[in-house]
Amino acid sequence: MIKINDLGFYYKTDEWLFRDITFDIQQGDIVTILGPNGRGKTTFLKCLTGINKAKLGDVLLEGKAGFVPQLSTPPFGFSVLDIVLMGTSQSHSIFETISDENIDNARYWLKRVGMVHLEDKDFADLSGGQKQMVLIARALCYGRDVLILDEPSSALDLANQKKLLDLLNDISSDGTTIIMTTHFPNHALRVAHKTLMLFGDREFVFGDTKEVVNEDNLSKLFETKIKCVDYNLNGVFGSFAIPL
Repeated sequence: MIKINDLGFYYKTDEWLFRDITFDIQQGDIVTILGPNGRGKTTFLKCLTGINKAKLGDVLLEGKAGFVPQLSTPPFGFSVLDIVLMGTSQSHSIFETISDENIDNARYWLKRVGMVHLEDKDFADLSGGQKQMVLIARALCYGRDVLILDEPSSALDLANQKKLLDLLNDISSDGTTIIMTTHFPNHALRVAHKTLMLFGDREFVFGDTKEVVNEDNLSKLFETKIKCVDYNLNGVFGSFAIPL
């Protein structure tokens, strides 16, 4: 689905954010990119989407991709349904009448993210968490082979973080590949099949989340002591990370 070959990027010559990153992502994988602020997580996503041209290496991405950046509000008033329908604009002329099929598809994805009851509301009037869910629906409405998310949980409370993670699990099961940045190791531990940890320049770790998201790597990445605790809740096994 996605092949990343010797990827590297810098803003100032020879001050690399990352380089020599090589790995493959399979269809249906959920991949998290972990790291503190300023480590290059968003830049890495922009290299995947082609917004930023990599200084080194290349990316082969099969299929259509939907990109959800960090929150932004358009300067003009649009309804929630209008915002989601914009996800079809890359495959239609701006002068073309939106079909009933497109409207039904937009409503389907609004329902999947729990926002269909708000379809007539002004997007600008929504909470940050509601806006994030609507933008995810828009991305899925256009391209759902690969969904690329930049800090999707940053504006969400705990209940909506759970809804988001459950949604990502669901659409991954449908075959959508998901790549997202996050500050939260517990989100990686909850849903991610693979995780990339960016330490800087040539130093990174990529692999199965259960193997690479461990106490040593997390403590080094966030420069504070972190403990990983295993749990068993009614037969559901997992682990979570806490700073000490």
